[in-house]
Amino acid sequence: MEYRLGRKAVKISLGEKPVVEFSLPEGDPRPAVEFAGEYVKADCCGVEAVLRISIDGDRTIIRKKLGLEEHVLGLGERAAPIDRRRTTAVMFNFDAYAHLPFTDPMYVSVPLAIFVERGKGFGLLVNSPAYSVFDIGVGEYDAVLVEVEDKPEIYLLFGPTPMEVLETYAEVTGKPFLPPLWALGYQISRYTYEPQDYALAVVDRVLSEAPLDAVYLDIDHMDGYRIFTWNPRKFPNPRELVD
Repeated sequence: MEYRLGRKAVKISLGEKPVVEFSLPEGDPRPAVEFAGEYVKADCCGVEAVLRISIDGDRTIIRKKLGLEEHVLGLGERAAPIDRRRTTAVMFNFDAYAHLPFTDPMYVSVPLAIFVERGKGFGLLVNSPAYSVFDIGVGEYDAVLVEVEDKPEIYLLFGPTPMEVLETYAEVTGKPFLPPLWALGYQISRYTYEPQDYALAVVDRVLSEAPLDAVYLDIDHMDGYRIFTWNPRKFPNPRELVD
């Protein structure tokens, strides 16, 4: 294992070049790091993080002790409580139509878990596109297990508060560009608005009562559910609709 240090961040490499690489922020404070066999300990901002990283062929297992009063946040879109304790999270996405509580996976996977205890904590970012599962105290009551079908890059991100951990995460992964004004405005969405005449009537009705900047059409606007197409019967003049 190799590692690099940045401001409030540690990057651990397991030997394979990732699909997407991130640069570490410059400056201080930099974490203090110790390795002992499969164990790595990092200390920064008054928070200590200890992981056990095991490699089994092409699979990697990351293990962390789960504290009695520790909360776990993040991991993307989940049909589960905000605190991810006693849940699992699959990092692999497909259509999740008509989901129920605890349906997993959903549509958005973010392989970032933020561990918080008594208001302080750190983030664990697993940089890999491979199939992976975060097990938060389910398979083992007092442990977090992350199994990855890959040899990922592993980031430890410090704050120490959850908000500051997110700031470190943004510094590592990059910050978004300023979105267009309409994206910050009033929007409406449902399963679908069809056909074209009905979609335009909905827009007129909403505008008569409230501001409106964007309307979302679901998959039924497509021709045979093929991406980048319009159903010629339901939406005969998409240019007119968009304009």
